[in-house]
Amino acid sequence: MDVTAGVETLPNQSPVVTVRDSETGQVKFQVQPYPGITGTASVAVGDLNYDGIPDLVVAPGSNLPAIITIFN
Repeated sequence: MDVTAGVETLPNQSPVVTVRDSETGQVKFQVQPYPGITGTASVAVGDLNYDGIPDLVVAPGSNLPAIITIFN
């Protein structure tokens, strides 16, 4: 399954990451990786543990604590 991930950042809110099926555009899931922390985030998708299922890596934007989060 191929997926894409994007980040929605609204003023004074925590970023929300949306993961979608690459072919259909259907939302697979959404996650708020840093509740209570406002700002931006960067995302990447890849199979980090070689189980055939894409994993999601999220990193906070600049001027935020360096908390890398992996969802598998």
